[in-house]
Amino acid sequence: MPLSTFNMPHAIIKTNKNLNDIECVNIFRYKNKGILPLDEFRCFLDVYKKQDLLIIKLNKATRSIITDKLKDAILNTAKKIADNLNCEIVSHNLEHTNTNIEFCDCYESVYPQKILTYNKESINNLEIGFGRGEFLINLAKQKPEESFLGIEVYGKDFLFALNRCCNEKLNNVKLLNYDCNHVIDLFDNNSFDNIYVNFPEPWFKLYRIKHSIFNKITFQKIRDKLKQNGFLHIVTDNYPFAVYSAIIGQFFSLKPLGKFFIETIDDFDTLYAKKWKRLNRTFYRLCLQKPFCSPKTTLKTFDFPLKLEKFEYKSKDLIFKILGIFENNSIDYKIIETAIGNYLAQHVFFGLKDKTIFLLPQTNFIYTSDFCDALEKVIK
Repeated sequence: MPLSTFNMPHAIIKTNKNLNDIECVNIFRYKNKGILPLDEFRCFLDVYKKQDLLIIKLNKATRSIITDKLKDAILNTAKKIADNLNCEIVSHNLEHTNTNIEFCDCYESVYPQKILTYNKESINNLEIGFGRGEFLINLAKQKPEESFLGIEVYGKDFLFALNRCCNEKLNNVKLLNYDCNHVIDLFDNNSFDNIYVNFPEPWFKLYRIKHSIFNKITFQKIRDKLKQNGFLHIVTDNYPFAVYSAIIGQFFSLKPLGKFFIETIDDFDTLYAKKWKRLNRTFYRLCLQKPFCSPKTTLKTFDFPLKLEKFEYKSKDLIFKILGIFENNSIDYKIIETAIGNYLAQHVFFGLKDKTIFLLPQTNFIYTSDFCDALEKVIK
């Protein structure tokens, strides 16, 4: 197995020993895999064997912001385990990249029972998938009297944009690092004057449309977050995606600003747009207006800990499933990994003791309608 297989922060130890031989840290085990809590960073490390290699890798589901401090913690943990096993680290990707930044007011964290800190009365604009933030930051500079919120799921791009916002001391921008399919539920209906989605589907395929940002569930939620007469702005270099966006926009009663749903534009000022421009690609733009007001919605919330009546529920629309039960014989509770929601289910870790689930530092989810509906099916 090539040592360069892994992209997430990781260290690899060459050893013939197994997880059960590790005594220096409190690993929770499930089958042939372990997770190791790093409470300070609200994350887990995955620990598992592949042939004669022991892999110690950041768990993706806990959505950590990858800074040099976190890399140091992972490397120090790997060194501790290597010393315990009398082995050595043969590979890692934990070199510093100058990402020890102090999060400024632009950073909007996400955690259970989240209350957003922006002023809902003054918010104007949302960009979904802002990448490195060129478009969002430039627009925020051009319109300092308006406020801007950005959502980006990829941590590396998010951190780059956050660093720039903090360095430039922008006070009209908030940035969220999460999956839009879930985080969109945090916002009230009829909140935004403008929602921007730029180059969202570089490899758009109809057969995986339910995983697209414009699947029917998420698209309807995005539409509902617009104010009456607000605009959804879409730019793409993928013509099938532009056509699909026009069709689904019309299905959900959005109207084109001009005579046509789709128009071509010559240029667009983002890193990826400049790359596509060099490849002579055509850019397509849609500006869709919402001519009505959406009804207000109220999400349920839950007071943890919660008693489980059953450990699994599955229907056509909802799922609650335990993907793994991790145990440590020296600790009186277990850690469970769950999938909760619809087909875009959130992967969430909880503590488990006597059929009761409770929050951990690594518990990270958004109260969405499908999450709440699925959870309600299994609790007493």
